Amino acid sequence: MDYVKVHYRRIKIFKFIPTPFYHTFLEIELNGKNKIIGYYNKDSKSNSTKFLVSIFKFVKGEVIPDTQVMDTGIIISKDSKKIKKLLKAINSTKWTDYHALKKNCFDWRNTVLNKANIPVPRDKWWKKAG
Repeated sequence: MDYVKVHYRRIKIFKFIPTPFYHTFLEIELNGKNKIIGYYNKDSKSNSTKFLVSIFKFVKGEVIPDTQVMDTGIIISKDSKKIKKLLKAINSTKWTDYHALKKNCFDWRNTVLNKANIPVPRDKWWKKAG
């Protein structure tokens, strides 16, 4: 089954201290191939201090595969044409700056979903992800 699923995960500092912030990422299944991808503060996955710095200033950002899939994802589309359009939007959207409050994973997700004409989810769902 083809689908786009939105996931949410609480951001933790030093991998065990929860913050009030959440990360969102996309899981895309098309023709039996699965892709999990999100927009990150570059190096923040390996260095929690980098995330803290990004609260106060712009840092380098990157779109990379995500590895921590949770069961809390929500399917937002099963339309194969829109999913193909989403993959093109992901490849054509080049972001290099990240700011935890001004240009983050939610902004990237909303941008690529809008380009693919997939409705942007209501982010009240993330409250169930914690």
